[in-house]
Amino acid sequence: MVLQIQNTQCILIKIKNMCIIKVGNIVSAVLDIVFLGRAKDIAGWIAIKVFNKQSCGCLERQIYLNELFGCPDGIKL
Repeated sequence: MVLQIQNTQCILIKIKNMCIIKVGNIVSAVLDIVFLGRAKDIAGWIAIKVFNKQSCGCLERQIYLNELFGCPDGIKL
């Protein structure tokens, strides 16, 4: 009985450290679908013309969301 509890805890620890969904990549893909592959171009134009910034922040957002959900360096096999 004790052995089963220890094995279950080990499995739960491995699942917590595993990257399951890269949310930043999913958000980027959905935006590309909605804007027909031009999402970064449109966001860049808006960032430059409207907000006077050099970057739209797309890559930073994608990395932040991936790290937030436990995928800092991508999926390692």
